[in-house]
Amino acid sequence: MAIATATAAAMVGSFGLAGDTPLLYLGAATDTSHLLSFESVRGQVSTELEKSLARSTRILRRHRNALDAIAGRLMRHGRIEGREVEAFIDNPPTPDSYPDSKD
Repeated sequence: MAIATATAAAMVGSFGLAGDTPLLYLGAATDTSHLLSFESVRGQVSTELEKSLARSTRILRRHRNALDAIAGRLMRHGRIEGREVEAFIDNPPTPDSYPDSKD
């Protein structure tokens, strides 16, 4: 089972952090199978995962130039330092000016 699904199931059915009845405790966070046996939990898990996907997609789109530059750096050199990642995010290059693009 995917980690995201288990986390969302615990969030909805055990921790009461989402869903139509957020204060309802349905079981231990570690008992994912039990939590997912409730149709309402499965629906809310799906909703939470969809919201997370949408948010992740927005973040990646907003930082697309930095992401492409970081990926290019990793493909060329196999590693990247944290400070370089921060620099790409703080000052994203344009596609035609990616570092190492002339390698």
